[in-house]
Amino acid sequence: MGALFAFLFIRLSDALGRLYERQKQNYNALVRFEQEGNTYFNLISANVFVIEDFLGVTKKIIDKNEPAIYFNVLHEFALNKEILLDFSNLDLINKAFSFEAGIEQMNHSIASFNRFYSDIKTAFIGKNINFDTYQLNVATLKDKAEELREFLVGLESECKELVAITRLLIKEKPFFAKITHFFLAKRILESIKKGIPNEIKKLEQEMEMAQKESKEKIASILNKRNQGN
Repeated sequence: MGALFAFLFIRLSDALGRLYERQKQNYNALVRFEQEGNTYFNLISANVFVIEDFLGVTKKIIDKNEPAIYFNVLHEFALNKEILLDFSNLDLINKAFSFEAGIEQMNHSIASFNRFYSDIKTAFIGKNINFDTYQLNVATLKDKAEELREFLVGLESECKELVAITRLLIKEKPFFAKITHFFLAKRILESIKKGIPNEIKKLEQEMEMAQKESKEKIASILNKRNQGN
């Protein structure tokens, strides 16, 4: 019986260890995915700005017959599919997979858009095509840019939902992590509270020192300038 209980205890301990490790991997993946979601937000916003800027230039080219050239480009999204392997929530996995499929399609469209405009821009600058041909191709790209803008807005909506789910799941820490966090967080908070006054004094001293050095540097530059005059 003793050997049997020892065997069962070892197997149970091993199973709990694997369970905790799986929960920890899922939690860490959630944290990384939330960070990536914020990166996606920034890149979506940047690309929408580029499109709006490009559409402003196309208006000059098409409506005002101005031979304008646009030099900015759309930026592709980085993908990290390995994070999905560490998720344990099936609903999140499905939504994230669908979202990343959309991101991949968007990357193809962005690469195609950049390549197309680069080709016609180079041809126009090199005088291999006339303005009418350039204008016609820009009109085609204008329609494509408007489509891309709509798709980007859709991706942003999907990303918001994913990040919201991720943030809610992050609140559910692994069981052992909850216990550790409960005891450590209290000690860390108490330590921070005790150290705040001294840290403020150090910060004030550093600020005073930086201001003093800045004033001395400015005074030295002004003295040299006055001596030169």
